[in-house]
Amino acid sequence: MQKLLFDCFRARSSTVRVFFSTNVRLDPAKWRVEVALLVYRPPIIAAPMTEVERQFSNVCELADYSTSYKCDFELQLEKDAKLLEKRKQLEIEGRDLSALDEQISVSSIQLKDDWFEKSEELIKQYKFDSPQTNEEEEKNPKAFGRMRHRKLALLVKQRFPDAPTSDYVSPWILPRLVRSGDDSLRQTAEKCIIELFPTFDQMPIGFQVLGNAPISHFVQRYSNAMQKRLGFDGSVMFFFPVLIHNKRTNPISMVDLSSDIVADYQWCTREELNVLGHKQLHEYKSFSFALIE
Repeated sequence: MQKLLFDCFRARSSTVRVFFSTNVRLDPAKWRVEVALLVYRPPIIAAPMTEVERQFSNVCELADYSTSYKCDFELQLEKDAKLLEKRKQLEIEGRDLSALDEQISVSSIQLKDDWFEKSEELIKQYKFDSPQTNEEEEKNPKAFGRMRHRKLALLVKQRFPDAPTSDYVSPWILPRLVRSGDDSLRQTAEKCIIELFPTFDQMPIGFQVLGNAPISHFVQRYSNAMQKRLGFDGSVMFFFPVLIHNKRTNPISMVDLSSDIVADYQWCTREELNVLGHKQLHEYKSFSFALIE
């Protein structure tokens, strides 16, 4: 068992070595390895039903109601209703009610009322009756709580330490980091998260890198000017999906990113990401399948 786990770890940790060994035309010394993060927020609430789905749901509910038996609680409700009616009659007649009260004890009707009151309190507390965000938040692309029924991905305009000028800002891209030393791709992905969200341990959010192996890769050859400036023929980018989630029950409106690295950012739907990332269309095709809802 230990040997099997070791072999699996060795296979996953050598992704870069295996990639270059199977792509013999690429010299590892002349190609830079990068990790890009597909940071996405899953849907918080269920999407509204379409008209067809609503009709089908009503038909199924009607079929279930007409063909199902009454549960024990429903039978107890009917029994308690009869006992309460009998109690009223005995009370009018002035007869002893002690034996009947023992049978009723805490009636299921009272339990039902208590549960209904508790559900109303929970609905008001967590705003289940109005789960959609306000109009201002919906229009703000930086709002973490927008489009709660959709999967959102993070796009950034990123600053790089090896940029041609100090004021250079990238177009809309996935956040990324160059692999350094002997770090594995997974370790590079975790470092990228820490650099993007330096105060995430103080925020009520959590991150989960999904798997030790990337879901896709993209090979980019640099222009002659970039090759001369950076000393590399191009870069091999590996994509890792990262799930970001709220640790609290109350919704979060904003998430802070490092202003030193990120010049601007947006939480985008799949359609919005397709529009913003049209300049990196080939790169976008490498990971777009992960955004299918």
